[in-house]
Amino acid sequence: MKLNFRLAIAVVSALLIPYLASAQTAQLGDVYVGTCDGASANTQLNETDIYTPTGSLRTAFHGPVENACTAAMTFDSKGDLRIISEKFGTQAWQVLGFNNSGALQSNLGPFTGPASVTHDQQGNIYLGMGNIVKVAPNGATTTYPAAGSARWVSMAPDQHTIFYSAANGDVKSFDVATSTQGPDIAPDAMATTVRSLPDNSILVDTLGAIIHWVPSCDGCAYHDIFAYQVPANADSFTLDPDGVSFWTINTFYDSVNHLGKANVYRTNIDTGDPMGSFALQSLTNGRYYSMSIGVNGDGIGSTLTFTPDSLTYPNRAIGTSGSGQKVTLTNTGPVQIIVSEVVVTGDFVLKVNTCAKGISPGASCTLSIAFAPTGVGTRTGTLKIFDNAPTSPQKVALSGTGLGATATSLTSSLNPSTYGQNVAFTAQITTNGSASPTGTVTFFNGTLSIGKVTVSGAKATLIKSNLDAGTAVIKARYNGDSLNVKSTSPVINQTVSKANTATTVVSSKNPSKVGNNVKFTATVQSTVTPTGSVTFKAGATNLGTVNLAGGHASLTTATLPAGTTTVTATYNGTSNFNGSTGSVMQTVN
Repeated sequence: MKLNFRLAIAVVSALLIPYLASAQTAQLGDVYVGTCDGASANTQLNETDIYTPTGSLRTAFHGPVENACTAAMTFDSKGDLRIISEKFGTQAWQVLGFNNSGALQSNLGPFTGPASVTHDQQGNIYLGMGNIVKVAPNGATTTYPAAGSARWVSMAPDQHTIFYSAANGDVKSFDVATSTQGPDIAPDAMATTVRSLPDNSILVDTLGAIIHWVPSCDGCAYHDIFAYQVPANADSFTLDPDGVSFWTINTFYDSVNHLGKANVYRTNIDTGDPMGSFALQSLTNGRYYSMSIGVNGDGIGSTLTFTPDSLTYPNRAIGTSGSGQKVTLTNTGPVQIIVSEVVVTGDFVLKVNTCAKGISPGASCTLSIAFAPTGVGTRTGTLKIFDNAPTSPQKVALSGTGLGATATSLTSSLNPSTYGQNVAFTAQITTNGSASPTGTVTFFNGTLSIGKVTVSGAKATLIKSNLDAGTAVIKARYNGDSLNVKSTSPVINQTVSKANTATTVVSSKNPSKVGNNVKFTATVQSTVTPTGSVTFKAGATNLGTVNLAGGHASLTTATLPAGTTTVTATYNGTSNFNGSTGSVMQTVN
């Protein structure tokens, strides 16, 4: 009963597959597995079975050939399936193309024993068959001689390098753009299947174990960094378009019940964690699974928009770096975008990259680029973004103007000084640019501008004699020019002392008579003409206070008593002048 029940289920499944093929359309993320015919009387005509990611049989595609295996497969940039049809009894094999509805779109060949197929974003396919054979959309072929006999081929993110497993298990490379053999990638990898990841690393099937290999540097050989613990030996594997997982297939044949069986397993690329598994439906009549597996959408070039397409930066000093300007990347396609590399050329630097973990469909990320000029004048560069979109690499033009970074020093000709003395403040401007500084320098006492001077010979000098007594906080600001940036000097604390004075006084009539008007004139002298006031006294009697005018102050009185009186004139001083006193003996008859 157990045997009969299994056979009944298998027969029903086989009968349902043609109905499913006509009723359903394959979807992004569906898992495809190839089959091999058994007895010729029960052929399924190039059958490829399609399962949902959770294990439900969705549909099956059929081609025109009986008695064949549908083997290695790939999905091209349009999402169409390309699969090798290996007809029994011959090495003349076809490459079939199906759309998502299962309609046969192309039947290319025959080709002599191709082991694998890959594609680029321009619509070309490449076959690993000892040599590497390129098949253009119009059917034209180009043959590239691959060292070591190419078996499994995989297109690298740059869209012109093909990684391939050689007959001895090494992983090698070939540049189809220049028709040149590239460096060996992973010697002694014992590789069968090879898959290129968007970050230019590779996954390799080594005797049923999946190994992650990464390059040590640009142009260097790869080294293995991680071996995945897949539940069963991988006969082959494929990448999922989600950008974070891969699928393996383990096939076996139940010789007792004559059933072809297989299990598939999904694994996280970064962590190695299992993400799901399911058993495929059993195949009857001697049919079996061909070890080939693919996922709908793997190979589709997602679409990426970016804005802006150019960045212009404010003028900046040589040797400095400002805050970055942002470029926003948006995934407008159906599969995850993997940004494998960001390259910035010229006098520009990458500050922030939020795109390193990939961009989910509908999501965005940003790159922040700063301007760091190394020379004077217009500086240009390019931001290049390498990813799995067909427009890769995307390019953003960068431009800015570098200016000489200046430093301004300040000296005083006389410090300390006295109020009224000439003090020359000299600003010296240096630059790391190629052009001598021109323009102007503004001098400040604290926050108050005290003069602007034109630069000559990278110098500017301001002479001041009227700095108030006390401590003046002097600085000089170079205002920049078209090739040099602004700069401000350190401050100078200029000490200014009060100016000393000398006061003399004269009488208009000496001797005089009682009751006569007598005019007393005080003269106050210093380094500059003093201001302020003078107080006159006759003995101890205060005669009055008079403001200076031009250094002179006069007072007239008729109240002096008879006899000899000492008349004094006291200059009271100011914040900038010390006080002083002069006197005269006035005789009154």
